[in-house]
Amino acid sequence: MKYGYVAGYDQFFYIADMIDVYDRTLVGYHMGACCEAKDVCRMVEATLTSRLSPEEPPPVDPH
Repeated sequence: MKYGYVAGYDQFFYIADMIDVYDRTLVGYHMGACCEAKDVCRMVEATLTSRLSPEEPPPVDPH
């Protein structure tokens, strides 16, 4: 997670990103005025949904 400051608006912004460690590509991100756990969870869920086809098994066994 990274954050920055926008001087003209007197505000902070946050960026959380997800990188594929195999090919080092950016596969998902969240950018906004806040970055809470729920924002990161939404980003992870959306990223996994977009990268996995319906017939593929999940990468982690839920049991």
